Formats: sequence, C-alpha cells, structure tokens
Amino acid sequence: MLVEQGGERTLIVVADGAGGTGRGADAAAMTCELARAAFALGAMSAETWAGTLSAIDAELTRAAQGGQSTAVVLEIDHDLLRGASVGDSAAWAIDSFGCVDLTSRQQRKPLLGTGMAAPTAFGPTTMPQRLLVASDGLMKYCPRADIDRLARIGALEEAIAALVARARLRSGGFQDDVAVVLCDLAG
Repeated sequence: MLVEQGGERTLIVVADGAGGTGRGADAAAMTCELARAAFALGAMSAETWAGTLSAIDAELTRAAQGGQSTAVVLEIDHDLLRGASVGDSAAWAIDSFGCVDLTSRQQRKPLLGTGMAAPTAFGPTTMPQRLLVASDGLMKYCPRADIDRLARIGALEEAIAALVARARLRSGGFQDDVAVVLCDLAG
C-alpha cells in the first residue's frame, strides 16, 4: 500500500501479493515502487495508468521470480481522479447517494506478474465525498452494504477501525490480508 503526494496530485496504490504464488509480497512491493516512479514523471490519463500496469506486469514477470499481485493505482489531480486496476482489490467512490465501484470492470485474473494481465482503466471522474481503496481481505469478505455503511462513519480513523473490525474473524485473525485507504475528498 502506498499514498504519495506530489504538488497538487496524490497517488494511491493498493497492491496485494497473491498467496500461494511465492514472492507475492515482493511483487506487491515492486508494484508500489514502479507506480511511484511512474507518478513522479507527471500526470497521466487512465489509459496511461493501464499501460503502466501492463509495463509493471512485464517487469514483474521478468524480475519477481513467480511473484504475482493485484493492483489499484489511482491518481487524484485537482478535482478529478483516474487510474487502473487488475485483480480483486477495489476502489469505491462514496457519497450521499451511495457507492460506485470504480473498478467494477477490472479483470480478476491473470494478475500482475504473469505476463498476461489485462489492466482496466477507470475515470476520469469527479471527486466523491469519500474514496475507499482496499484489498480483497475487506472487499471479498464483508457485505457491500456493511462496507458502504461503515465507510461513512464520522471521522476517518473511526471508519477505518470499523471496516477492519468488520473484516476480523471471531478468532481475532483475518481470512486474507486487509489493506484500507479511506480519504475525505469533499472540500
């Protein structure tokens, strides 16, 4: 997971290494670093972000020795957000009318690191009141209505704690890694 600011722009990346592929954590970390390097080059369109994820797929295939990862890369630039994704991590725009899954058209498989990933661009779209970017440890194991309701709770810290608590098993553990970025964007 990575959140980085550069002037008027913000980059959010949630990359979740695939378990069972070996080196998934390395693939996720490399995805974040390569997205950071691309972000440093300047503002990009959603289609350019999709192309960047394709380039990251090729680099991971070459260098990550079998490691695979999901990815959501999202750039906020002034009053617009855009990005690209692949896998089962997700980005949702949340406002008083409900939530919109910005990543609903993404390809779940193949993942980055296979050399066959098919990243899907999204946006540009105007800023919602809140933005949720999370791994499948939250998105797959919690009902959509619960996520939507909990993401709206007062302060960001309180909402994040409620989301993570909802994903927690009775044993105290989690079914999968849980990464959550929640932002207030309404000015």
